Amino acid sequence: MNRTLMKSKITIPILGVVVFVVLWIVFYPPIYAIHDEAAYMAQAYVMRSGTIFGDVAGINVVSSIKEPSGHLVTKYAPGTSFLLIPFTFIGWKTIFLLPLVLYLLGFFVFIKILKIYNIPPYFSLLYLLYPSSVLYSRTIMADIPSAVFFIIALYLFLKGKRFYFLSGLIFGFLSLFRYSNIILSIPFLIFVAIRFFKEIRKTCFLSSPFLKFVIGLLPGILILLFYNKIAFGGFFNTPLGVTGTFSLGFLPHNILFYVLSMSLIYPFMFFFIFFLRKNRLIFITTAFLFLLFYSLYSYFTTAPGRNMFKTLVVGMRYLLPITPIFILSYSDMLDRIRKKSVFLVNIFFWFLIGIFSILDLGMVYQHQRFLKKQEQYKNIIYENTDEYSLILTNYDGMEFFQPVWGKRKYTMFVYWRNKIPVDLSKYNFKKLYLLTVVRSDKEGNEYVRKYADEIVQEYNGQLVREVKGDPELRLWRLNYESTNDSVSEKR
Repeated sequence: MNRTLMKSKITIPILGVVVFVVLWIVFYPPIYAIHDEAAYMAQAYVMRSGTIFGDVAGINVVSSIKEPSGHLVTKYAPGTSFLLIPFTFIGWKTIFLLPLVLYLLGFFVFIKILKIYNIPPYFSLLYLLYPSSVLYSRTIMADIPSAVFFIIALYLFLKGKRFYFLSGLIFGFLSLFRYSNIILSIPFLIFVAIRFFKEIRKTCFLSSPFLKFVIGLLPGILILLFYNKIAFGGFFNTPLGVTGTFSLGFLPHNILFYVLSMSLIYPFMFFFIFFLRKNRLIFITTAFLFLLFYSLYSYFTTAPGRNMFKTLVVGMRYLLPITPIFILSYSDMLDRIRKKSVFLVNIFFWFLIGIFSILDLGMVYQHQRFLKKQEQYKNIIYENTDEYSLILTNYDGMEFFQPVWGKRKYTMFVYWRNKIPVDLSKYNFKKLYLLTVVRSDKEGNEYVRKYADEIVQEYNGQLVREVKGDPELRLWRLNYESTNDSVSEKR
């Protein structure tokens, strides 16, 4: 009887994940959506060539910075691009399978964690259908790898002392996906240290769980330190301040946003962590330390048009690693209430699953439409420019270039309100183009148009293609004769 009941309970999440995968494949991402993804993809091709420097590989990587020796290196941690490398050998479109595979892995590990807490496996549907996770499972950014590797490290930790080395190993590798992920390991390190000192008379240091956890942490941390040394000139040099800044002034707004998001998507989910039956203190410490870090950060992702409801979903990007903790707490509370009121909880739970199945499908459909437009714009650019050309563009135009799509070089002519002087003599190219991609929700559009008009007049530009709408795309051929004849067809 118990086996039959258990099989019926596990059948539900299995059916759920099958439907999820089928729909995911039906809406297979045709291209990426934003700059970050463009950077991770391009960096994968850079690393595939045996270097971490884009200029050495001859590949433009958006959001690159100049390191002390003068080379250009991506500002993002190397882990995600490294995982993408195998997919690049199959074909660039297969790179989107990485987040799907990882997301499914995280789903099955979450079921294992539910089992530790004696929570029925069908509660894993709350993990599977969490809108922010569903959205980012369609992207090649660091968010899904960070969340999945954390949940694996968490599961191994919960399995007990015998698995502390493996847990520490995964925690160490977490930092290779995003520098801030090192914060996630701190409460667990403190926990095993306190436990060790409490049991110091009974435990041999060389065989202690504390030492196992610390040794496990070392490989990932050491790899990151040596990467920093090569990329940024020092073991402890990081690019954390490149994208944004940290200040107490951001705390009220950001923490309110994150609390609202975790309280409104799944009703009151944020507060249930305080009532978790097991490991409450370490979970609360981990979640709130991570929450505090990003609440002090100046940047979080907003939806196009600054739509508040959509921003509640996309804005949870940086906190995805800790959402499994909150979903576990939510599942734990619902399961406890279910034991007292089965009927009411079942109605609420399945209503929630039904609603978010529909909402997630609508969200994915909208995202797919956006990606189709991105793909259309990419095709327009490559069909209307020649090989070995140089393209002057603005910030939003840079995301439409990848080495695997064709041999194009690009450089920015404007950033926010500032015009960027371009020394054309430094580039090897056959033809010169000007590209502007203007999104209505971005600031500084008037400067993009102003400086573009100046360049068109200076080089007697001819409009090659224009696409009106949002975003607005305009592409000009500029009259400029390159004095450098060293462009090689082999490049």
